[in-house]
Amino acid sequence: MKQAISGLVHVYNFVRDGLAVISGLLVVAMVIYVTLSVVLRYTPYPIGWSLEAAEYSLIILTFFSAGWLLKNRGHTRIDILLDLIKNSRTRSIVEGILYIITTAITLFLLILSVVVTCESYLSGDLQVKVYSFPKWMLCAIIPIGFFFLFIESVKLAYYYFKEANKK
Repeated sequence: MKQAISGLVHVYNFVRDGLAVISGLLVVAMVIYVTLSVVLRYTPYPIGWSLEAAEYSLIILTFFSAGWLLKNRGHTRIDILLDLIKNSRTRSIVEGILYIITTAITLFLLILSVVVTCESYLSGDLQVKVYSFPKWMLCAIIPIGFFFLFIESVKLAYYYFKEANKK
Protein backbone atom coordinates (compact mmCIF):
# COMPACT_ATOMS: atom_id res chain seq x y z
CA MET A 1 0.00 0.00 0.00
CA LYS A 2 2.82 2.40 0.87
CA GLN A 3 4.42 1.69 -2.50
CA ALA A 4 1.16 2.52 -4.34
CA ILE A 5 0.74 5.78 -2.42
CA SER A 6 4.38 6.65 -3.03
CA GLY A 7 3.84 6.02 -6.74
CA LEU A 8 0.76 8.28 -6.79
CA VAL A 9 2.68 11.02 -4.99
CA HIS A 10 5.49 10.70 -7.51
CA VAL A 11 3.04 10.96 -10.44
CA TYR A 12 1.27 13.93 -8.80
CA ASN A 13 4.56 15.78 -8.25
CA PHE A 14 5.69 15.01 -11.80
CA VAL A 15 2.44 16.34 -13.32
CA ARG A 16 2.40 19.44 -11.07
CA ASP A 17 6.00 20.29 -11.92
CA GLY A 18 5.46 19.44 -15.59
CA LEU A 19 2.57 21.88 -15.80
CA ALA A 20 4.81 24.55 -14.30
CA VAL A 21 7.44 23.83 -16.96
CA ILE A 22 4.76 24.13 -19.66
CA SER A 23 3.82 27.50 -18.14
CA GLY A 24 7.43 28.66 -18.32
CA LEU A 25 7.67 27.57 -21.95
CA LEU A 26 4.45 29.45 -22.71
CA VAL A 27 5.97 32.65 -21.29
CA VAL A 28 8.96 32.25 -23.60
CA ALA A 29 6.69 31.47 -26.56
CA MET A 30 4.54 34.54 -25.80
CA VAL A 31 7.60 36.78 -25.80
CA ILE A 32 8.60 35.38 -29.17
CA TYR A 33 5.26 35.57 -30.98
CA VAL A 34 4.23 38.93 -29.54
CA THR A 35 7.61 40.38 -30.52
CA LEU A 36 7.28 38.88 -33.99
CA SER A 37 3.79 40.29 -34.27
CA VAL A 38 5.02 43.78 -33.43
CA VAL A 39 8.00 43.54 -35.79
CA LEU A 40 5.93 42.14 -38.66
CA ARG A 41 2.94 44.44 -38.16
CA TYR A 42 3.79 46.78 -41.03
CA THR A 43 5.11 44.18 -43.42
CA PRO A 44 3.18 42.08 -45.94
CA TYR A 45 3.34 39.20 -43.41
CA PRO A 46 1.51 40.30 -40.24
CA ILE A 47 0.59 37.74 -37.58
CA GLY A 48 -3.12 38.11 -36.87
CA TRP A 49 -3.45 35.42 -34.26
CA SER A 50 -0.84 36.58 -31.74
CA LEU A 51 -3.19 38.56 -29.49
CA GLU A 52 -5.61 35.66 -29.24
CA ALA A 53 -2.76 33.22 -28.61
CA ALA A 54 -1.44 35.49 -25.85
CA GLU A 55 -4.88 35.56 -24.20
CA TYR A 56 -5.12 31.78 -24.16
CA SER A 57 -1.50 31.42 -23.07
CA LEU A 58 -2.12 33.69 -20.09
CA ILE A 59 -5.08 31.59 -18.99
CA ILE A 60 -3.15 28.36 -19.39
CA LEU A 61 -0.01 29.51 -17.61
CA THR A 62 -2.00 31.03 -14.74
CA PHE A 63 -3.84 27.83 -13.91
CA PHE A 64 -1.09 25.38 -14.84
CA SER A 65 1.45 27.04 -12.54
CA ALA A 66 -0.83 27.88 -9.59
CA GLY A 67 -0.30 24.63 -7.66
CA TRP A 68 3.45 24.70 -8.14
CA LEU A 69 3.56 28.32 -7.02
CA LEU A 70 1.59 27.56 -3.85
CA LYS A 71 3.87 24.59 -3.10
CA ASN A 72 6.85 26.93 -3.28
CA ARG A 73 4.95 29.60 -1.32
CA GLY A 74 5.30 32.07 -4.16
CA HIS A 75 1.80 33.52 -3.96
CA THR A 76 1.50 37.10 -2.84
CA ARG A 77 0.15 37.45 0.68
CA ILE A 78 -0.13 40.10 3.33
CA ASP A 79 1.32 39.01 6.67
CA ILE A 80 0.56 42.12 8.71
CA LEU A 81 -1.55 40.28 11.28
CA LEU A 82 0.60 37.15 11.24
CA ASP A 83 3.70 39.23 11.95
CA LEU A 84 2.06 40.47 15.16
CA ILE A 85 1.82 36.91 16.50
CA LYS A 86 5.04 36.19 18.38
CA ASN A 87 4.17 32.71 19.70
CA SER A 88 5.25 30.24 17.02
CA ARG A 89 2.62 27.64 17.99
CA THR A 90 -0.20 30.17 17.74
CA ARG A 91 1.18 31.43 14.46
CA SER A 92 1.25 27.87 13.06
CA ILE A 93 -2.36 27.32 14.16
CA VAL A 94 -3.47 30.57 12.49
CA GLU A 95 -1.58 29.62 9.32
CA GLY A 96 -3.26 26.21 9.39
CA ILE A 97 -6.69 27.83 9.74
CA LEU A 98 -5.93 30.15 6.83
CA TYR A 99 -5.01 27.17 4.67
CA ILE A 100 -8.18 25.34 5.75
CA ILE A 101 -10.14 28.37 4.50
CA THR A 102 -8.08 28.34 1.31
CA THR A 103 -8.81 24.62 0.92
CA ALA A 104 -12.57 25.19 1.27
CA ILE A 105 -12.54 28.01 -1.27
CA THR A 106 -10.45 26.10 -3.79
CA LEU A 107 -12.65 23.02 -3.38
CA PHE A 108 -15.74 25.15 -4.07
CA LEU A 109 -14.11 26.70 -7.14
CA LEU A 110 -12.90 23.28 -8.31
CA ILE A 111 -16.43 21.86 -8.15
CA LEU A 112 -17.91 24.95 -9.80
CA SER A 113 -15.36 24.90 -12.61
CA VAL A 114 -15.99 21.20 -13.25
CA VAL A 115 -19.73 21.91 -13.47
CA VAL A 116 -19.18 24.82 -15.88
CA THR A 117 -16.82 22.73 -18.02
CA CYS A 118 -19.31 19.84 -18.17
CA GLU A 119 -22.17 22.21 -19.05
CA SER A 120 -20.06 23.76 -21.79
CA TYR A 121 -19.22 20.30 -23.13
CA LEU A 122 -22.84 19.15 -23.09
CA SER A 123 -24.17 22.34 -24.68
CA GLY A 124 -21.56 22.28 -27.44
CA ASP A 125 -20.67 25.97 -27.01
CA LEU A 126 -17.96 27.32 -29.28
CA GLN A 127 -15.23 29.83 -28.51
CA VAL A 128 -15.39 32.06 -31.59
CA LYS A 129 -12.58 34.50 -32.37
CA VAL A 130 -9.87 34.17 -35.02
CA TYR A 131 -10.11 30.41 -34.56
CA SER A 132 -13.17 28.53 -33.36
CA PHE A 133 -13.01 25.53 -31.06
CA PRO A 134 -15.21 23.96 -28.36
CA LYS A 135 -15.37 26.20 -25.29
CA TRP A 136 -15.01 23.27 -22.88
CA MET A 137 -11.40 22.86 -24.02
CA LEU A 138 -10.58 26.28 -22.62
CA CYS A 139 -12.74 25.78 -19.52
CA ALA A 140 -11.05 22.43 -18.73
CA ILE A 141 -7.84 24.25 -17.83
CA ILE A 142 -9.48 25.90 -14.81
CA PRO A 143 -10.40 22.74 -12.83
CA ILE A 144 -6.91 21.39 -13.45
CA GLY A 145 -5.43 24.45 -11.78
CA PHE A 146 -7.89 24.37 -8.89
CA PHE A 147 -7.23 20.66 -8.34
CA PHE A 148 -3.55 21.33 -7.74
CA LEU A 149 -4.34 24.39 -5.61
CA PHE A 150 -6.71 22.27 -3.52
CA ILE A 151 -4.16 19.51 -2.94
CA GLU A 152 -1.38 21.95 -2.09
CA SER A 153 -3.69 23.83 0.31
CA VAL A 154 -4.51 20.57 2.10
CA LYS A 155 -0.81 19.75 2.33
CA LEU A 156 0.06 23.18 3.76
CA ALA A 157 -2.80 23.08 6.28
CA TYR A 158 -1.61 19.66 7.43
CA TYR A 159 1.99 20.91 7.65
CA TYR A 160 1.10 23.92 9.84
CA PHE A 161 -1.13 21.93 12.18
CA LYS A 162 1.61 19.31 12.48
CA GLU A 163 4.10 22.07 13.28
CA ALA A 164 1.75 23.46 15.94
CA ASN A 165 1.53 20.05 17.63
CA LYS A 166 5.34 19.75 17.77
CA LYS A 167 5.69 22.99 19.72
